Amino acid sequence: MVYQVYRHDVEDLFEKVFCLSIDEKTLQERLSTRKGNDFGKDPRDMAEIMGWHKPSEKADVDAGAILIDATKSVEKVVDEILENIK
Repeated sequence: MVYQVYRHDVEDLFEKVFCLSIDEKTLQERLSTRKGNDFGKDPRDMAEIMGWHKPSEKADVDAGAILIDATKSVEKVVDEILENIK
């Protein structure tokens, strides 16, 4: 059985919520070059993703999520998250 969980269903369980953000160019590049998953490679999928990318990020931030620049290295992203949970 598969359950879909929405942010607003669980956000009150956490003290802090993070939104890992990347710009559209980086998102397009990552989707088109990743291996093991073809979602986003079809132009229709890419258009759909681009359509919800910024509104989704805005909704997270409006709901109080801490915005993290995920175009940085994994180490820097983790460091920034850790700094925000102290």
